[in-house]
Amino acid sequence: MSRSLEICMAAVLAVGLAVVAWAEPSGLAQLGPKGARVKDAGGTVVLSVPLSQAVPWRVALRAGPPQVVVEMGDVVWSELPVIVSDSVSEARTSRAGPGWTELALVLREPLSVATAAMKVAKDGTAVLEVRLLPTTADEFHRLADPAKVEAIAGPESDRMVVALDPGHGGVDPGAVAGDLVEADLMLAAARAMKEALVRTGRFDVVLTREEDDFVSLEARLTKARAAGAD
Repeated sequence: MSRSLEICMAAVLAVGLAVVAWAEPSGLAQLGPKGARVKDAGGTVVLSVPLSQAVPWRVALRAGPPQVVVEMGDVVWSELPVIVSDSVSEARTSRAGPGWTELALVLREPLSVATAAMKVAKDGTAVLEVRLLPTTADEFHRLADPAKVEAIAGPESDRMVVALDPGHGGVDPGAVAGDLVEADLMLAAARAMKEALVRTGRFDVVLTREEDDFVSLEARLTKARAAGAD
């Protein structure tokens, strides 16, 4: 292997490790010490989720059985929310795809989302609060229709869209030095940077390739433009 290739691979590895290290301190969001709660409050049902840091989030209604579903960037659910409400029978948590967790509140009666907001304190901790109001069964099912934009409550869509382009992939491994493959390093670095950006709650991020696949330059540009990348 030429000396220039060795230097190139060392630089690529350094960049990849630096990005991964930069992303690690964010970690997964933890529940606050008081835990999440669901309670009745003056004719409304309030879900409060205290977190160690702000995360991306969205809220929707789901039919069969009626549920309010809160999806958040990875959160460690050390315990389920305490339920002090006659309108909610149980809470469930699960994965909701890469980088997302889901909290589903199973309802005893139809509810709709009145307000939903995440408040971030100066120390970086955050609280997601969702207020629910009684509604009719017909209105609930209308809002729970995935085609209805009213079914979603979330932050205003003023986040910058970032396209990350991990080079090479598939039949194009890039530079190779022993067990180090440039295509793999670039993908790992892009994934780590995506996670770090998404966790700030200020960016939507798309990768031009998600796996070890060959993607042409034209296809990379098309994907970035289709995502509305800034």
